Amino acid sequence: MLKVVLLDFDNTIYDDVGAIRRVFIRLRSEYRFFKSIPLDELISRFYYSDYRMQDMLRNENKSASEVNLARTDMFLQNVGLPLKMEMVMEIHRRIRELHMNFGKPVPGALKFLKKLKEKYQDQISENTYISLFLHTITVSLSLNLKYSKLLWTGLVHLPMKP
Repeated sequence: MLKVVLLDFDNTIYDDVGAIRRVFIRLRSEYRFFKSIPLDELISRFYYSDYRMQDMLRNENKSASEVNLARTDMFLQNVGLPLKMEMVMEIHRRIRELHMNFGKPVPGALKFLKKLKEKYQDQISENTYISLFLHTITVSLSLNLKYSKLLWTGLVHLPMKP
């Protein structure tokens, strides 16, 4: 019996690298201080900060939102932009907003998830958590507009198993 569905999300189901690339292309047009930094350097330093953020979540007693804001600050410092917290917060909000708007599924992800649901339909329907999770992802991918915003909203509202 199927008890767990384990899916890698970033760059397997969701085109995270593409979304981040589009985010920084837009940010370079909105904030002049990003223009002098090569696009690939912005992206690589952002991902470096992302890995550090995961360490912070594991090792420091901070909330996810505190860690996310600290990551943005760390990223900006790593690209030579030590900014006041007010500006860090503005850029942090803009990155999140753009990332949600530019996110889209990896080609073939929806087809794969639909086949997964079909193949294990009987077992999935017996497990409410897996069923809700797969339903949320496939509906979000099907709509393909503001996809990640809908997906994250759906996942946040899934009941958590103890």
